[in-house]
Amino acid sequence: MYKTIFDLGSTNPIDWVELIPALLAIVFLTVGLIITRGKARSNGLPWWVLLAFFVLWTLIAGLLPYASYQRNLGLYRSGQYHVAEGPVELFQTSRDGKDESFIVGSSVFDYSCYEALGRFHRANACGGAIRPGMRVRLTYVNDADIVRVEKRL
Repeated sequence: MYKTIFDLGSTNPIDWVELIPALLAIVFLTVGLIITRGKARSNGLPWWVLLAFFVLWTLIAGLLPYASYQRNLGLYRSGQYHVAEGPVELFQTSRDGKDESFIVGSSVFDYSCYEALGRFHRANACGGAIRPGMRVRLTYVNDADIVRVEKRL
């Protein structure tokens, strides 16, 4: 018997927390433009270049994870996935810029809590639930994009 820890279909496709800095930059630039009536310059660049940069940055930061989420969710829902079942072996926590990694069966998985690419990415450093020796059933698409994590009870 298994308990579901993570299911891609029940998560938010966009991590809004990661977009907050870019959204704040857009708000501050817009307020600054209103206050200075568009005459502000920073580092010799016109205001619209800065505003365009932050708008583009926000769109890319939101759309790339969303596109990945939709692709992985589509594969998962259409049954184009693989399952790895067994104990978590060769578990390496994320540290010194390296991703968390482990093996289940013959499948190798790695991820970082600092990515948002439409898959499971909750490393131990960020409160993740996967532990060494834990018996799990992982559903994944592509090579190793985990879309469902189940823990054996």
